[in-house]
Amino acid sequence: GASTLIAVIAIVHVTIAQFAVGAGIATPWLEARALRRGDHLLLGFLRRYARFLILVSFVAGAVTGVGIWIVVGLISPEAIALLLRQFVWAWATEWVFFLVEILSGYVYYFYWDRLSPETHVRVGVVYAVSAWGSLAVINGILSFMLTPGGWLATGSFWAGWLNPTFWPSLVLRTISSFALAGLAFAVVANLDRSLDREQKRHIINEGSVFLVGLALMVPVSFWFFAASPQHA
Repeated sequence: GASTLIAVIAIVHVTIAQFAVGAGIATPWLEARALRRGDHLLLGFLRRYARFLILVSFVAGAVTGVGIWIVVGLISPEAIALLLRQFVWAWATEWVFFLVEILSGYVYYFYWDRLSPETHVRVGVVYAVSAWGSLAVINGILSFMLTPGGWLATGSFWAGWLNPTFWPSLVLRTISSFALAGLAFAVVANLDRSLDREQKRHIINEGSVFLVGLALMVPVSFWFFAASPQHA
């Protein structure tokens, strides 16, 4: 029961969190592309998409993130205490990334018309970098729980953080974030009642480049499973 409860909350949170990373990278990239082409239809949609990103990531993502801490703290306090002691500076770094992500995300959405287009795209890049940085740091801690590697012998921070599944897991999380962003882009575009069929087609085609993550997830998954322990 306890393990299932952790899994349910974690799967929901990680799906939202990785969507936030992928969409955080995709949105400013598409905005810069639309500005170069003078594509006002795409720019208008991206503004509405940014609102969806903020609501899903900063509301649902935050609530489920707190839910994970509460549940795992109640179910396995000793394991959480070990992770906090062992990776205290990694946690601190991740929280700084997350704070920058939150602040830049709000500025990106609420100052859409108040900043110059170039500055606005730069704010989006800050959001994208901080979101991916948060993912990269937390990935080392999560993959450590699966494959502690050399940490078992040395107790070294770096041996635990850069463990055997760190790189395959990081690449897999990154490209799956792109896939989630591309899928959400298509869903939101199809649900946008202000767009006609051809406008939806145009917008979905623009965002479809990120769906390449769906194909890349297959070979990278084999890499990840090859690095995973046999009992897992």
